[in-house]
Amino acid sequence: MTPVTIAHMARVHLQAAPDLVEQLAHEHEPLKAVFELIWNSLDADAHHVQVHIKTGPPWCRGSPRSSRATTSNTPSASRCTTSATPTMNGGTVVPTSAGRAQATMTDWTALNYVVVDVEGNGQQPPDLVELAAVPIVAGVIGEPVSWLVKPALPIRNFATRIHGLTDKAVADAPAFEKIAADVLKALDADALIAHNAHVDIGVLQRHLGDWECPEVFDTLKLARRLLLGRESYKLGTLVEAFKLDEGLDESLTPHRATYDALVTARLILRLANIRDDRPLTLEELRGDPPGGGDDEPATLF
Repeated sequence: MTPVTIAHMARVHLQAAPDLVEQLAHEHEPLKAVFELIWNSLDADAHHVQVHIKTGPPWCRGSPRSSRATTSNTPSASRCTTSATPTMNGGTVVPTSAGRAQATMTDWTALNYVVVDVEGNGQQPPDLVELAAVPIVAGVIGEPVSWLVKPALPIRNFATRIHGLTDKAVADAPAFEKIAADVLKALDADALIAHNAHVDIGVLQRHLGDWECPEVFDTLKLARRLLLGRESYKLGTLVEAFKLDEGLDESLTPHRATYDALVTARLILRLANIRDDRPLTLEELRGDPPGGGDDEPATLF
């Protein structure tokens, strides 16, 4: 079905069948603006005009979608699960280029986030040796929590050269099963954030069984989309460029879980506030399925 056909159908059924139009708008995201123009061009009676001014049609009100929702077609976020989509509060009206209010969009801080980072033993498939979680509530970074984990297989030498952890360092650490309940509690949020997220999320999914993974925001993909023209989007490169490690405790070092989770938390705040006029909306942050980039190999150390 072409956009022209869909738009024609929308005009015919807009007032008679608003549910159909809403469905079309959600299934064909780029057509929301087209449908809005169609709505505004209709010859409606005074009552309908008054209702539109107050509320707008349902498909252009920017109804916030839950983090635990169905698939998304815009860059940089993905969903691990398919479940109900309750409505959330909080938003801003984003102006169009002509100055007209386009739609009420959701403030990105309406969600509670947890930034995660895992370090591994270098085996395939990788096993956890360290995990860190950093909450972001109302746009404010909270205190990190982290665990050392004793893996079933030894830590390979090349992994130790990356993060510095040895078998001796985790010899007295618990197996993951012993901390799983605490990890699940720490991951209880509307959305998760990670850099090159499919690696971290994949490990967590293997270890947590039937865990219901929420929405995931990948700062690697976000950086690629919002920071155009950079030679590298590796976490370390972005940390250096934006001084994301400034003021961190000197005991924290790169490639350790707490350090990486904290600088990733600072990175998402930087990206969410990249515009001069306003923060990005939640809808602008959402994006495509996770995956590695050319300079971020899909490996876990």
